[in-house]
Amino acid sequence: MAVSHDRSFLEHFATRVFELNRAYARGLLEAAGSYSDFLLMRDEILANQAEYQATLANKAGARSNGCVKEPRLARPKARPALPRRVA
Repeated sequence: MAVSHDRSFLEHFATRVFELNRAYARGLLEAAGSYSDFLLMRDEILANQAEYQATLANKAGARSNGCVKEPRLARPKARPALPRRVA
């Protein structure tokens, strides 16, 4: 096991790459292969996450714009008018 920021070293000697980051589901991304394989996997995962976040934002925006109808609460029935007293 080696910890390095030297990308050339990682590209030539690494057979598995781990990255700790809160952006990942378990806080860890593990990629088998070289450093370039890791970069491809990381870019794909982050792009998928960004797409998912955009989908959630679109759904939330549609609700606030009135495009998606929210269920209405039941209103009490109107009471009939009372007859007027003549004095």
